[in-house]
Amino acid sequence: MSLVQIDTPEFRDNLAGYLESSGPAQNTKRVRALGVFIPTDPDRVSKRERFYAARAQFDDLISPADQETILQEFIAKEPHVR
Repeated sequence: MSLVQIDTPEFRDNLAGYLESSGPAQNTKRVRALGVFIPTDPDRVSKRERFYAARAQFDDLISPADQETILQEFIAKEPHVR
């Protein structure tokens, strides 16, 4: 499962298509990540189950080693945040 990067205006204009898609999309603004959209199956029973399904997909995208790398890159770019 690969992460597709989409600019905010494109994401907003094509939201219906992304709601029906099967893969995750990273919402960006001027190359900065704003968030990750992970579509879930709307036929599931509860919001909690949809949340757990989305969390599992997100965990598959970011391994523990990647999490540390992401944190170090963030600290390097935002030195006032510690």
